[in-house]
Amino acid sequence: MYNENQYENYESYNGENVVNSRVTYNFSLVFLWMFAAIFVTGLVAWLVSLSPLILITTLSWPFVIVTGIIQIVIAVVLGKNTLLRLNKTKAIILFFTYAILNGLTFGFIFYLVNAKDLFMIFAISAGYFGLMALFSAVFKNALRNGYKFFFIGLISLLIMSLVSLFFWYNNTLLLGISILGLIVFGGLTAFDIRWIRDLMNQSPNSVGVAIYGAFHLYLDFINVFVYFLRIFLLSNNRKN
Repeated sequence: MYNENQYENYESYNGENVVNSRVTYNFSLVFLWMFAAIFVTGLVAWLVSLSPLILITTLSWPFVIVTGIIQIVIAVVLGKNTLLRLNKTKAIILFFTYAILNGLTFGFIFYLVNAKDLFMIFAISAGYFGLMALFSAVFKNALRNGYKFFFIGLISLLIMSLVSLFFWYNNTLLLGISILGLIVFGGLTAFDIRWIRDLMNQSPNSVGVAIYGAFHLYLDFINVFVYFLRIFLLSNNRKN
């Protein structure tokens, strides 16, 4: 027997499925954009390492300061409110410009670490990142209230890094900072994945959120990689 309410429920159910499918698709784009940017950073860093002249230039203070300022401007422009009003093509260009600038300043890594060890560090970083993504899926409700905790950890990390840089340079302190950095950015990775998913469910511009979310996760991964790299270098120094 025909029931109009059943038909309306079917329409609602079908509409929700379409929305969920679109969100899931755009959420997968977050990781696609993120890994594409990581690949660009790695490729540029490798190309820079092939030229001693370019490498020396990228390590000079004027270059580091200028690229740092440009990266800060890009990060501000790619803020949530700005991105939702920003053209998708421009957002992608800014995102990959940031990745290229990072690659220019990372060229020295290929001189510090051989390819085999570098690949191992990258694999460990990717595994840790994946573990945090799984953690985010399991403890999604708890993570929604964890921003203040991660923010405090980030501020503590910044203070300790400044102390180490200007007042008390010590390998043991650097090792402790690196371990704390892994904990903080591991937590931020899990939180950001949950937060991006929630934002996509609420925003009409899920494609824009995908680019913005990819930028956040890219920064999380780069920091995780850098802290694993620092631990590796510190452990090698102790052996030598």
